[in-house]
Amino acid sequence: MSKEKKVRENIEEHLAAIGRCVGAAMEGVSFWLDKKTENLYEKFQIVSSQEHKADFLRREIYQQLGDGAFLPILRGDIHHFVQIVDELGGDAKEVIKIIVFEKIKFVGELEDIQAIVEITEKQTAILLDLGKTFFDKHQVQAEELRKHLADITNLEQKIDILENKSIAKIFDSSLPLAQKLHLKQFVTQLVHISDQVQDIADSLSELNVKMQI
Repeated sequence: MSKEKKVRENIEEHLAAIGRCVGAAMEGVSFWLDKKTENLYEKFQIVSSQEHKADFLRREIYQQLGDGAFLPILRGDIHHFVQIVDELGGDAKEVIKIIVFEKIKFVGELEDIQAIVEITEKQTAILLDLGKTFFDKHQVQAEELRKHLADITNLEQKIDILENKSIAKIFDSSLPLAQKLHLKQFVTQLVHISDQVQDIADSLSELNVKMQI
């Protein structure tokens, strides 16, 4: 097996592990909204386990790049892509940690959160599909790439609108200031997942161009 093929396989595994991180974290948020708190720690364990798997794969990919996999012009971009994908797992873990360990309290002002969760799941699924196609075929057709990027961007814009609505409702409420700030921190961290997905998609787009040179 060539060095490049092994790196591609590891990147696909890395993407899948990070996808499971985000999926478990979003399920945890949904459980929290439904007040099913008995299931939350299990979701945290899944996120932690998949994040650790992703960390191992990330280090292995870095080692393979250092050993000469891919042309020098591509190594930096692949390294950056893997790094920001890995950060997505960390973002998902922070979301579930806020719920599980800081025991943030659900209030009615956060009814838009479920919509953010569902859109984030759609956005992540598009990214994972795009990443798998890219590393399977070594590149993505320009028209297909533009469509996926547009879909991810449109979903991110919807999440931004929901974020603003949620934060406005929080600060219009009669909650104590400390609780308002805690809820705002949670919403901001949740939305950061969507921002990171957008950054990863943009990075993949740049990598796609260089792969065709």
